[in-house]
Amino acid sequence: MPRLLFPEWLPDYPNIDNPGATVVTNLCPCSVGYTPVRALSEYSGATTSRVLGARSGEDASGNVNTFCGDNGKLYRLSDTTWNDVSKVGGYSTAAGERWRFARFGNLMIATNFTDAVQTWTLGSSSVFADLAATAPRARYLATVRDHLVLANTSVGRNVVSFSPIGDPADNDWGNTNKQSDSQTLFDADEITGVVGGEYGLIFTRDSIYRMTYAGDELIFVFEQIDRNRGCVAPGSLAQSGGLTFFLAEDGFYAHDGNQSTPIGANKIDGFFAGDALSSAYNNISAIVDPERKLYMCGYPTGTNDDYPSRLLLYRWDTGRWTLVEQDFDILANIYGSGFTMEQLDSISSSLDALPESLDSRAWAGGGSLLGAFKSDNKLHTFGGSQLAATVETAEAQPFEPRKSFVRGVRPLVDGMATVSVQLGTRESLEDSVSWGAAVNLNARANMANFRNLARYQRVRLNVSGDNWTRAIGVDLDAVAAGLY
Repeated sequence: MPRLLFPEWLPDYPNIDNPGATVVTNLCPCSVGYTPVRALSEYSGATTSRVLGARSGEDASGNVNTFCGDNGKLYRLSDTTWNDVSKVGGYSTAAGERWRFARFGNLMIATNFTDAVQTWTLGSSSVFADLAATAPRARYLATVRDHLVLANTSVGRNVVSFSPIGDPADNDWGNTNKQSDSQTLFDADEITGVVGGEYGLIFTRDSIYRMTYAGDELIFVFEQIDRNRGCVAPGSLAQSGGLTFFLAEDGFYAHDGNQSTPIGANKIDGFFAGDALSSAYNNISAIVDPERKLYMCGYPTGTNDDYPSRLLLYRWDTGRWTLVEQDFDILANIYGSGFTMEQLDSISSSLDALPESLDSRAWAGGGSLLGAFKSDNKLHTFGGSQLAATVETAEAQPFEPRKSFVRGVRPLVDGMATVSVQLGTRESLEDSVSWGAAVNLNARANMANFRNLARYQRVRLNVSGDNWTRAIGVDLDAVAAGLY
C-alpha cells in the first residue's frame, strides 16, 4: 500500500514535477507533517480606538505589566480591562504612525514619533511621562547594550541617536562625555527599523547597518553590512535570539548579525508577492514564537488594505512554511497576567466556557503568549478552537510508468478528527489537475472509498475538530493498471 507523506508547502514551484504541496492551509509546519492552528479567542476588553502597538514586561517582583497604545492614549492591562495611563493631555498620534516599545532595565519606553518619547517605571509608575526633553522624537527604538537607541528621528529619517550610557532618562542626550551622540547614515534611504541586544541592527529600505559598541571617543561603530537589501515593511521585523526576520524588496530573509539568508526564495516569495497588497505594507505585522521556532507574519490581501487577513508561518529549524486564514489587526508578544479562580469568574461563570482551557498560559502569570488585536480593539490570543485545515500530498505516479487504480485513501491523522478526502488527477503533465468531490471516511476501515483510474494522483485532506494533534500523510489502497 503506497504511503504519501505531506511535503512542505511550495506554491512557487510549477505544477509540473512539484515535489511539494500547493495547498497547506491553517496548519503549523513541523519536522514531520503538520500540527493544528487555533483561532483567536477574546482575552481583554476594548480600548477606545484602534490599537497601534503593544508590549509586556515584568517588574522586579515578577508582576506582569502589559501596555498598548492607540491614537490618543497609552493603556495598562488590569485583569481584562485596559486602564488609561497616558500622561496629562494624552497624545495625538499622526495617521500612519505606530506605537513601538522597548524595555530598558526597569523602564518601559514607548514612542509614536508624533509625541515625545514616553517612559514608565515598572513597579512604581501610575502614568507615563516624557522620557527626556533632549531626546528626539523617533519612529523606532531598541536597547543596545547599555544605551537606548532611537532611529528615524525628528532630526532626520536616516539618523540614529543613542542615550547617555545606562540612563536614557538623563536629560543630556548628545553629550559625548556621557557616551551619547547621533549618527547620520549618509548612504541610506529612510530607516525602517532597529533591533537590539549585544549589537544593534539598523534596517533601511535598501541596506542594513550593524552598530557595535566601541567605547572611548567612538562610542559606536556603524558598518554597512548589506548594500543589496533592506526592510521594506517595518512591521515585518521580528527577532528571536540571534536571528532577525524581515521582508525585503525581493522576499523574506533571516539575518544572523553578519549576513542575510533568503528563507522564502523558490518557496513562497512569489506567492506572497501576488497575494499581498503592496499598497498596504504599512499594515504588515510580525512576531516570533521561540518555543516552536516560528516566525509569524500577517498581511492584508484581497480588497481590504486596512487589516491583515492571512498569516505566513515559517519554522526556522526546518525551513518550512504554511498559510493561515485569520482576520486580525496587529500581532503582539505578551505575557499572561495571572488570574486567581475568583478573577476568572469575571471572564466566565463556568470554567468550561472559558475562551481557552484552564491550563492555558493565558491565565498563568508570566507565561509567554501569542496575541493579536482585532478590529474590535480587543486583545485576543491564539487559544480558540482548532481551525479547519486543508493539506495536499505531492503529485505521485505510484506505479510508474503505469497508471494506478485507487480504491481507497486512509488518512494518517493522530487523534480524533473529522476528515474528508479528495483526489486530484490528470493524465498528462500538460493537463490541469481535476479535483473530485470530497468523500467521508467509512467507519469500518477508517478509509475513503474510491474507484479512480489515472496516471497522476494527488490527495487532499480536509480536517476539522478540536481533538487531533498531527496530520502526517495518507496510505493509498491502489493497484497498478493499464500502461496507456
